Amino acid sequence: MNDENLKKNNRDRKRIWFLKVTFMYDGSNVHRMNQTQKNTLHRAIIGAFARFEQKWTPVN
Repeated sequence: MNDENLKKNNRDRKRIWFLKVTFMYDGSNVHRMNQTQKNTLHRAIIGAFARFEQKWTPVN
């Protein structure tokens, strides 16, 4: 496996984990949230991870 494929796999793995965390709250029966709360949480998670992802995502 070359470096480019390794970087892509790591990027995909982070994105999958990120989606799991995001949708865990959307679909959970324990955390009954209205749409505004979901949107707020979603924006907070996106904001936190966007900075992290920008820092580590290689520029093509």
